[in-house]
Formats: sequence, structure tokens, C-alpha cells
Amino acid sequence: VYLDAVLNHKIGADRREKFEAVEVNPDNRNEEISTPYEIEGWTDFEIRSKKQSIFIFQMALFSFHRSGERR
Repeated sequence: VYLDAVLNHKIGADRREKFEAVEVNPDNRNEEISTPYEIEGWTDFEIRSKKQSIFIFQMALFSFHRSGERR
């Protein structure tokens, strides 16, 4: 999950979420080598601003598509 790899290492997620993932060929990341299956990852973030308002980043806010599928 790219989001987890980028945000989690910088600010740390607050909660885990369930979502679908596929394994890919390490030599060709466009080639899927498994069927989709559910995983759980640290992808739920609460971002507090200086005014103490909270914005919650969750997987549902982002759109992902499998290779070959239209958005």
C-alpha cells in the first residue's frame, strides 16, 4: 500500500483498516501474481491542525484501481 509506505513512516497511523490487496511480481510491479485478498494495514490517520480541528484520512477517501481497469 503506497499510502501506508509514505504517510506511516512520516507521522504514524492511528488505526488499522481492512482493504483488498494483490501480490505483484517483484521484477514487474504491473504484473499481479495473486487474486485479491483482504489485508489489514495502518492507513487511518487523524491530522490535527493548530486550531485543534481534526481531519481523518481513511482508505475510502482515496481511489485506487487495478492495472488494466478504467477509473
